[in-house]
Amino acid sequence: MNKRREDARRKILLGALTIKAGMDKYPPAVILGALAQAKQALEGANSAAVYARFQAVGDALFREGSGGT
Repeated sequence: MNKRREDARRKILLGALTIKAGMDKYPPAVILGALAQAKQALEGANSAAVYARFQAVGDALFREGSGGT
């Protein structure tokens, strides 16, 4: 039961992050495509720079509170 609870919590968190990023207005295929492209960028030749840029944007969204929605 504990694994189920952890899995549910993780899915809720990921959904909340989608909303915080303002991506909830897009269809699921667009969200998945954007995430897949981000994953490719994070694993590409400039991964350290991409990671730093994504981290900075995410940190700013968390600080602003409303999350761009």
